[in-house]
Amino acid sequence: MKARRSNRKITPFGGAIPVLKQIKSFKIAEQIRECLGTRVKQAKYGYDDVIISWMLTNLCGGFRLDHITKLRKNLDIIPGLKLPSHDTLGRVMKSLATDVLKESGVHRSKRGYREAMRKGSKTYKRVTHRETNDNEQMNILLASITSKIGLLNKNKKYDLDLDATTIYTEVREAKKNKNKEKCFAPMVACIDNLPVYIEMRNGNVAPGARILESTQKCIENLEKNEISIGRVRMDRGAYHGPTFDYLHKNGIHFVVGARKSKKLMETLNTDDSNVWNKVYIQTSLYDWDCETTDLEWKISGSNETYRLIVLRMDRKRDTVRKGQYGTTPMTWIYGGQYAYKLIITNDWNSSAKELVEFYNQRGTSERNFDTMKNDFGWKLPPFSNMNENTVFLIIAAITNNVYQALIGKLKKKVKEIRLNARLRDFIYVFMSVACELTETEYVFYDTDIAYEKIC
Repeated sequence: MKARRSNRKITPFGGAIPVLKQIKSFKIAEQIRECLGTRVKQAKYGYDDVIISWMLTNLCGGFRLDHITKLRKNLDIIPGLKLPSHDTLGRVMKSLATDVLKESGVHRSKRGYREAMRKGSKTYKRVTHRETNDNEQMNILLASITSKIGLLNKNKKYDLDLDATTIYTEVREAKKNKNKEKCFAPMVACIDNLPVYIEMRNGNVAPGARILESTQKCIENLEKNEISIGRVRMDRGAYHGPTFDYLHKNGIHFVVGARKSKKLMETLNTDDSNVWNKVYIQTSLYDWDCETTDLEWKISGSNETYRLIVLRMDRKRDTVRKGQYGTTPMTWIYGGQYAYKLIITNDWNSSAKELVEFYNQRGTSERNFDTMKNDFGWKLPPFSNMNENTVFLIIAAITNNVYQALIGKLKKKVKEIRLNARLRDFIYVFMSVACELTETEYVFYDTDIAYEKIC
């Protein structure tokens, strides 16, 4: 059998052709130019060229900047697509970075026994340095694109999840967290499975630090794009009175994990006037057969009185009923005979069970983080500087949101696509198909998908 060379224009990623067509129909390039402006006249690639080229690289399986170089020869045959080198890609992303906010604070903490005895004091002053980066321009672009491609409705109030995640990395500017591991710890706001706001933080910044400023900037940024928030859900790292007052003043319900205090535990263990009601709550890991009560509670720094929902479970049940209901979750607070779960809210109308079940759905955020890290490159920040990685994380979030809109549109014509498909499944089913570009048409080889209907 003879072998020969051919100069026929064939790409193994034929699915990129209808994907690029759909991206153009979303008018993403116009939105990028509207938010970011244009580069200098002599620049060969605009901001829209760079961001869209990274989208397609990512949607073809690339997750490092240099992967664009390997994909160029496969994607260059697509008309209307301008792919820069990975050096240009990185340089343009860096140019979008903004200044890092650096703050220092003095805290008093308990000392170790030996050091306290040596200094003659049980407390000491500790100076902490915090580095955060809120790229307002890029976050406006993220919210704008997410709204205008039809994923969010202007006439609807949404539930917002605000949570921090950990991105372990050895890049130069990353700081060590409390476990002595170098990382970044961005604060991410999500609506359903869509990241809509990202504030980059260094690894040594606690989740509750600057929580009022982060919440306020996030909501104001969404309001600029006419995205309304009805409820905010956060873990107990965000237990902060002024933040609650801000949300309450703006008519937004919050459901937040509450913290244990000496005063609260005394109230729960000594006050016999509390009325406890039986409630059964089913979670993915446990079946909670417990009791609940409501307290009016005012926390430090707050001007308002809020509703504290308390769940309690008799710790003796672990030995009596193990196997029937499971054990008490380790995340509960232990105090005396009972284990407690605490949630604070300004929603006085919903039942305790409804609010607890709503709070327990925070696991969706963890799945979002897993998707962003493993499908869209968050686990491998490409730059040494924290503020430059902010730009990369936001562009990756834009790619995720555009991907969600893409599969929603393509599903109407391609039955093989699943709406909940992870990116690797989408690449295998739709993107990886041989396509030849002739003078008059695209020819797709060895596939049952009717690409001719969507090109």
